[in-house]
Amino acid sequence: MFFLLLGQIFLCEAALWTQLLKEDPAHGPAPRLGAAALSMGLSLTISGGCSSSCCYAPLQDMWTFKESNWVNVSVSGAPSGRLYHGASPASPPFNYPVFDYYVFGGDDIQTGFLDDLFTVSLNLSANPPSAIWKLQDVSVRPPARASHSQNALSGGGDLIIFGGENENSTLSDAWVFETESSAWRQLEYSSDPAAASPGPRVQHAALTVSFPGGVRALIVSGGSDSDGNDKNDVWALALDASPPAWLLLGSSPSMSSPWPAARHGHALWGGLTGGFTGGVSHLALFLFGGLNSSVPDPANFLGDTWRFDVGLVVGADGALTLEGGVQGRFTPQSDGGPAPGPRALGVYTFLEEDIIYATGFSGFNGGLDDRLWNDVWSASAPRATL
Repeated sequence: MFFLLLGQIFLCEAALWTQLLKEDPAHGPAPRLGAAALSMGLSLTISGGCSSSCCYAPLQDMWTFKESNWVNVSVSGAPSGRLYHGASPASPPFNYPVFDYYVFGGDDIQTGFLDDLFTVSLNLSANPPSAIWKLQDVSVRPPARASHSQNALSGGGDLIIFGGENENSTLSDAWVFETESSAWRQLEYSSDPAAASPGPRVQHAALTVSFPGGVRALIVSGGSDSDGNDKNDVWALALDASPPAWLLLGSSPSMSSPWPAARHGHALWGGLTGGFTGGVSHLALFLFGGLNSSVPDPANFLGDTWRFDVGLVVGADGALTLEGGVQGRFTPQSDGGPAPGPRALGVYTFLEEDIIYATGFSGFNGGLDDRLWNDVWSASAPRATL
């Protein structure tokens, strides 16, 4: 079940997955992969991407899923078409349906990997909805990249990017763009060579959380390393520790415990849940789908949904530790009902346990004929406690 408020979809006591709009290539955006989601709560707007995995011409269009249908957005000032770029809200308060976004990087195929930063002024109340792109003039930029994660930080509309790839390497750096100064700042991790970190990775999934007291963290799940090996670990970067420090939240345990297959190009959503008890914050994450490169097509495309639970303690210095030193655990999620099916590299937006998921890629038919989608799904994951 779901209801509409000011054009946004909020989910309420639903089955795990519900199809909101059936696949229809003749209407709405072309089926695609590698688009970016300009999301506000559970309002979904997509930009760019490509209509083939062998991409020769990235798309420049923009669409919003509004009142149960796709609506084309009128765009002005748009840059070159691109895929595997990032997007995040630019500045609070987020006054739906008129708000700004940052879009960073990606790959436009013709000139290669990009390091440009745009603001997109989106007006979903216009008829048709409109978007105005504007290039940001910044002197210091992160290295160009695509397939990175980009997330908003609470308290000012700042954004953080992590990882990705360019023509030179797979990346492991993190940068924050600070709205107030309109400047990029690289995060310097611990100089201890023994300090754990997720290392270089691409097409991972990430989100940010804010703990009681305003301590912030970047959560990173899966992705592929510099050798093309997929990961099934979960990490947290304590952004307000000095220096920022990575903490491994969970990695594949013994075969006696359920654990998702390694993957990239998956969806990740969730946040803090269950309150703040005894100084411990409870983090609940959900992941869906993705691509496991270690098995052949079509079995490498995944359609499973998992929940990850972990308890975290926030130190006075902003550092994070595991409750009792115990890593988190995964639990498979299914109600036996319909689901999007195996796919990767779609777009999504979420509000805590609820998600809207669209588009995506589920394999090769040969040549430029890929199995691509433009349908829309929602999930309302069952709540649970540690």
